[in-house]
Amino acid sequence: MLLPLRWETHSSPEYGSAPQEVLNRQIVDRSDLVVGIFWTRIGTPTNAADSGTLEEIERMTSQSKPVMLYFSQAKQEPDRIDLDQLAKLRSFKAKTCNKALIENFTSPTEFKEKLAKQLEMQVRSLAQKRAKTLRRPQGRP
Repeated sequence: MLLPLRWETHSSPEYGSAPQEVLNRQIVDRSDLVVGIFWTRIGTPTNAADSGTLEEIERMTSQSKPVMLYFSQAKQEPDRIDLDQLAKLRSFKAKTCNKALIENFTSPTEFKEKLAKQLEMQVRSLAQKRAKTLRRPQGRP
């Protein structure tokens, strides 16, 4: 079963920690994989990264969890583009292309088709890893 987790629906208020730290603990650390979808913005900066999304990607990567990155090539009205955000996104994408296989899409329909197929591949891989872990004799790494 897949359960999409979003900060808007799967986090609760907590005082005493930075917002991204709370989200990392409440959502990111509980996740098996992340799907990152970008268009023209990188997101809101945190104490540790250019955006919460980038912090979450790094956290998942450091835990050896799958990260699936998608970049929209759909047109956007020029007046609605934050050029600083777009520059940061382009920089991230350029750095990422050297260490990740990414996917581009031009329409919601194309994204839906690619995500469905590729998500199935990732879920099968996760299920195989989980099955291997369950078959290991106790006390063995």
